[in-house]
Amino acid sequence: MSNPYEPNLNKPGDQPQQPAWGQPGQPGQYGASYPTSGPQQWGGSPYGAQQPTTTDGLSIAAFVLSLTCCLSFIGLILGFVGLGRTKNNQRKGRWAAISAIVIGALGTLAAIAVVAIAIFVGTSSIDPRDAEVGDCGNILSEDRDTITMTSKGCDSEHDLEIVYVGTFDEIEESAFLPSDPDDLTDAGISAGVCTDLMPSEDVATIDESDDDLRYGIVTEDTSPSGDEAFFCYVERPGGKKLDGPVLG
Repeated sequence: MSNPYEPNLNKPGDQPQQPAWGQPGQPGQYGASYPTSGPQQWGGSPYGAQQPTTTDGLSIAAFVLSLTCCLSFIGLILGFVGLGRTKNNQRKGRWAAISAIVIGALGTLAAIAVVAIAIFVGTSSIDPRDAEVGDCGNILSEDRDTITMTSKGCDSEHDLEIVYVGTFDEIEESAFLPSDPDDLTDAGISAGVCTDLMPSEDVATIDESDDDLRYGIVTEDTSPSGDEAFFCYVERPGGKKLDGPVLG
């Protein structure tokens, strides 16, 4: 039996003895080998990217703000910030940041559209206090008590033309004041009030220009009184347009 501690005395040409259990970098008796260097891996790489453990509160706040009608723009801005904070899985909540950007952008566009419409209506609407005889306009909405109108040039197609401007005390002094002011919207009462107050030559011009015209009244308030403004206008029934000035 050889001594494992004796030096290898193999002569040239002899087969080298194989290690019993293998040496580093060499196969052992049973074919097993052992790495000479490098990290050991047991179930996963110790150098892999770590999963985020916290949810980004700013991204969640951005998502909530994007759902509000007045703060959607802030939600949009915070969404972009949250998108950077959740990049490369630094934090959870990337879905909230992306949703905030999409919803916030839509909400911002809707808010801009509403503001633009409000400005347009506000700057082009016909106010009884500023109305003048001969002004023309289009009707945007109308019900029993209120009417919304915008200015329109009389040379192009339009819905109505103002034929008289006055104050409500003139109606109170006329013979056509109804017991219920809401009845002023009735076409028959409007015609009686307007033709009674208008100059006779204007009434004749309207009668001669178009027999199909009917009168209407717009007051400054839904419950007018005293020196509050009102005006009379003429229009065609059935939504038909006027194609030119009525009074000339």
